[in-house]
Amino acid sequence: MTRTVHNPFAIRAAYEPSGTSRPVYNWTGDWPLVPWMIHGHAELYAPVDHTDEQFQYFVDEGPQALDVTDSQATSGHVVVVSGPQGCGKTSLIHRCVAGLVEGIREVRQRHETDEEELWSLKRGMEEVSVVLLGNVKNRGDGICRDNNGQFAPLEDINRRIFDQVKRRLGAVKDFSGLAASEEHAALHSSALWNAYRALGEVLVELAHCVLVVVPDMRWRSSDLQKRFLRACSSNVPAGMVFFVESSNSELDKDIEDEFGDIQLGTNMTHLIVGKLHDQDCARFVEKRMAAPGLPSPRVTVADEAIGGDSPHSWGRTVRDLQEMYYRVSQEVIRSQHHRQEITLDHLRVYQDRRRPNLGALGR
Repeated sequence: MTRTVHNPFAIRAAYEPSGTSRPVYNWTGDWPLVPWMIHGHAELYAPVDHTDEQFQYFVDEGPQALDVTDSQATSGHVVVVSGPQGCGKTSLIHRCVAGLVEGIREVRQRHETDEEELWSLKRGMEEVSVVLLGNVKNRGDGICRDNNGQFAPLEDINRRIFDQVKRRLGAVKDFSGLAASEEHAALHSSALWNAYRALGEVLVELAHCVLVVVPDMRWRSSDLQKRFLRACSSNVPAGMVFFVESSNSELDKDIEDEFGDIQLGTNMTHLIVGKLHDQDCARFVEKRMAAPGLPSPRVTVADEAIGGDSPHSWGRTVRDLQEMYYRVSQEVIRSQHHRQEITLDHLRVYQDRRRPNLGALGR
């Protein structure tokens, strides 16, 4: 049952704790949009920071469902999403994953029913597995740190990724039997390229695809990251797509240095997001206030708190916008004032409290 929420900037979080199949639901201001996992999240995307254009670029130039499901394909694909922290990389990755999941289901002639409750967890993705190497927020130091908390050798990171994908596929029907067969013995090879090739053969037999979401590992050097991307590009087998997140601001140049023009025959797509642009604040607020299915939104936003003197003048990120409007909405609701409206003064107080060294909003 959906609990009533009065904050129009709240996001529905839903997840299954480890070791249980009983989902936990709550409304929060700190959660990415995960439309492949949660019904209704696709309606909450706001067209800020040119993310719509980047998503369309992914649809046009990224991995196509027909290619990912092609049993004759010789390689998978790598999608890299880069930009500063808080700019919406994780939500864009999940949006791309959702689009590809939908395409794969259409190719397999499986269609999502409309019977699921809004904001509930999606079920029945037999044709495709989404493997999160971090958590749903794409945080995962565990994949790149050793037992002492130090950055692990690249070879260990690459092996951990493969092992985690293989463990996750253990839940797929018939995978364990095929993995144990003599025919696919190379799946257990110490040579990672051979192991990935064997994994691709198993995926073909299962008519199954794997989308792997790789967290931002904050590499110690651009050379290490380039070597990692090279390994991803070389290893990824048919039926698999790596989605790699990075906050490296120089990654566009690094990819060009390492791969040349990635539009000429490579298996890599690079999406770039950044800081907010003019009018993004208004787009964000208008989209969220008009989103369908949010139960009983009570708070409104004054025009003065959306336009000219709004936070986009600081070039803030979409995460900052989300956090600010959510928290200010919570404060307005708790005030129980008869006029529950966010004003510019509310935003000034919030910004003065959060970043006093920047001065008040609009001053």
